[in-house]
Amino acid sequence: MTLAESSTELSLIDLNGRTICSSRMHLIRLLPDRLSVLTPQGKEYGILWPDVYRVYASRIDLITESAFVLSFEYDYGEFIEVNEGMEGFDEMVSHLAEYLPLPINYKQQIDATQCDADPIPLYSRK
Repeated sequence: MTLAESSTELSLIDLNGRTICSSRMHLIRLLPDRLSVLTPQGKEYGILWPDVYRVYASRIDLITESAFVLSFEYDYGEFIEVNEGMEGFDEMVSHLAEYLPLPINYKQQIDATQCDADPIPLYSRK
């Protein structure tokens, strides 16, 4: 797969030149070794699975609606956040337990998060 970038759009293209997905927003990918976030400008951010120290679920108030957020924290305090407005969020949530040892009911815990409440811990490395 390759990335094709224009000034306003990011596309993921397979080896046959077919567009797999196209996004004007951030794209979340679950890779065997890491969580990856691609920006519309083609810059990649990520965190290796062994580097994930904690994962929290929260919900933010966007005035007219709310959004689920997952925070992936390093052991030194920095973190990467992804939210449901990013392409691939639902698929990431569905498959996240394949990469991290999450509680069986982690999807229900994410759905139960409330605005202005403390983040819900989903994972913590011992």
